Amino acid sequence: MAGVIASIAAVIALVAWAATVVNVTIVGYTGVPDIPGEWRPFVSMWNIASDSPDPLYQLGGNVALFLPLGLLLPLAWRTAFARLVPTLLTGLLLSSGIEITQATVISGRVSTTDDVILNVLGVFAGWLLWRRLARIPLCQPCVRRVV
Repeated sequence: MAGVIASIAAVIALVAWAATVVNVTIVGYTGVPDIPGEWRPFVSMWNIASDSPDPLYQLGGNVALFLPLGLLLPLAWRTAFARLVPTLLTGLLLSSGIEITQATVISGRVSTTDDVILNVLGVFAGWLLWRRLARIPLCQPCVRRVV
């Protein structure tokens, strides 16, 4: 019973997460002028790390934004997302879709491959957190491992 309730709660949390991500990445306007995207991997990360007054906010924000996806997917649909690869591919597809939309449809948004890399890293961190929770006896009724 606890597993079913956890799955339903995870689906509701995923809907809330998706609405937040759309608001932050697609709807929300940052006021950044039209700047061409950076499609070479790690270039924008390096520029942010060396030039930004707050690189942790810039880089960590992309990781933190997708961490819930990696945690909530296996909670909501254990059989499909208990393995790492389907979870990472889902994160990769969603993040790539956002970046493509920002590059082609949304004016005033900067799109980079580094955002995709950091988002997928966030999915990975969330999935690792789910795996750790699955090993804690108190959490096992809600996180039942399929692996």
